[in-house]
Amino acid sequence: MDRSDLVEFDLLRSLVAVVDAASMTEAAARLSLTQPAISKHIGALEKRYGARLLHRDGRGVSPTAIGELLVRRARLILRQLDALEAGQAFCDTSRVVRVALMPTVADLVVVPLVQALARKEPDLQLRVSEGFSGHTAEWLREGLADIAVCYTTANMTGLTVAATFTDTLHLVVPASLRLPPDGRMRPTELEKLDFVLPGEPHGLRQLADQLGASFGFKLRVTYEIASFGLMKRLVMEGLAATFLPWNAVADEVRAGRVKLATVDGVQTARSMSVVTSPARPVTPDMELAIDELCAVLDRRLADAARDRVRTTSKLPEPLALLDEMAGGRHA
Repeated sequence: MDRSDLVEFDLLRSLVAVVDAASMTEAAARLSLTQPAISKHIGALEKRYGARLLHRDGRGVSPTAIGELLVRRARLILRQLDALEAGQAFCDTSRVVRVALMPTVADLVVVPLVQALARKEPDLQLRVSEGFSGHTAEWLREGLADIAVCYTTANMTGLTVAATFTDTLHLVVPASLRLPPDGRMRPTELEKLDFVLPGEPHGLRQLADQLGASFGFKLRVTYEIASFGLMKRLVMEGLAATFLPWNAVADEVRAGRVKLATVDGVQTARSMSVVTSPARPVTPDMELAIDELCAVLDRRLADAARDRVRTTSKLPEPLALLDEMAGGRHA
């Protein structure tokens, strides 16, 4: 390894330390350096990249947009360097692809994806992690995943989009809620409902907030819960309404434990993307996993749309849906 490379790593360590500590002085103490040395490192990086990397004010130090992007990449580089120095080869020769999925997507695709990859490449190991949209994108940036699926409303700055899909979200209400025969609600009736949704950083919450704003009011989110299973439980108990894709509530609708309702003039869909990080080269195994994941998503979203139409047409009470979109992939 060239000495100039080691110097570059020292500069990156200084930048990461400053951002983590939000202080030049504290970063210098953590790295056993002087504050002028830290300042010199930051200055060298800013000169190299031709941009300011840090904001400095009375409250401390914080990264600029470019600085934040560089810090994310620096963390991955430094983790790999630490592993190499510890005698652990970070260029793993084992055939492992790590995929981060939202729970409702994982429920749709994991089994057929595992089966498809096992048929084509039996030696390829698939590792799947579940998390809400904001989490999957962050795991990708931090080098904890090779491929992720996240809402396109999430912060995808610096990520590479392989494909984008559209899926319908449905208004899910308690079975005890009295609806007109056609299952329709007026927009103003949404304002009277209690909702259970994830916290504001999550894509589903952003979509719900945008819907309320389009009608000129804020949905009453009484319960913030980051678990689709618990969200459904509250709806089944008659405590709240929510928005979920068909595959997440199909069994409960068939059993009569929840209802689907529609709101006049509303078409609610979620756009989600399959993404990778430019900090990690796309390997042939990753390309295969992306192709199979996209193929499975295409097929399963279409299957779910058809199943929803068949199921709701057989229900004794007509339950109109938020739209008639069958889901699909966009180039």
